[in-house]
Amino acid sequence: MAYTPIKRVRIDKEIFESIIHIKGEHISTLGDPSREKLCSTRCLHDSLKKGIIKESYLSAIAKEINVDKRYLSGEIYERRYSNTPLEYYLSKIDEYPYNREENEKQRIQYRINFLDTILANFNLSYFDYDSLKSSEQSNFFAKLLLNILNTLQEYFKIDDDTYNGFNYLIQDCQMSAFVTETVLPLYLESPPDGYTQDDIESMTDIEVYNLYMFLEYGVEPY
Repeated sequence: MAYTPIKRVRIDKEIFESIIHIKGEHISTLGDPSREKLCSTRCLHDSLKKGIIKESYLSAIAKEINVDKRYLSGEIYERRYSNTPLEYYLSKIDEYPYNREENEKQRIQYRINFLDTILANFNLSYFDYDSLKSSEQSNFFAKLLLNILNTLQEYFKIDDDTYNGFNYLIQDCQMSAFVTETVLPLYLESPPDGYTQDDIESMTDIEVYNLYMFLEYGVEPY
């Protein structure tokens, strides 16, 4: 049988300990022998000291306390929040439940499957869509969803939850197009104080939009 190397990931001790404290946990409680799927107290101490942990342990702990494992390890802080105080990062904890990473993957796959089905009926493929610029992709998807929603409403009664879900997707696409067309070029040419081009490039569309709205209007819409 071929040897499968154990995958390990980096972990930030201060961030990890701060998050488990917010969740009402401690290294000793997470390492309690009764919680068999988690690693031992000694293992946790050793991992935090070295700044590296088995991914399976990290995932198990993250699931136990309902936090995105990337958020728990500090990966998201390094990629998106490194120019903000740690307190601000920790204030976002409710936005990063354990299933966020999987939901993000499913949302991407849903769009691919959805568009692939529609485009195939017009002898087009997802590759045709993928050849469009990012802002064009977002605008196209928003217009497609808007027209579908309008047509459905014309023939059927759409419940509020379904309508709001559709409307959220449309607004999300419109926001992405605005960020790609307007905000990103501006911030990449002249990053806001405390940010670098690498910081801006590593941020999601929503995070760039939130930064824009905060700097321009003092609000965070998402």
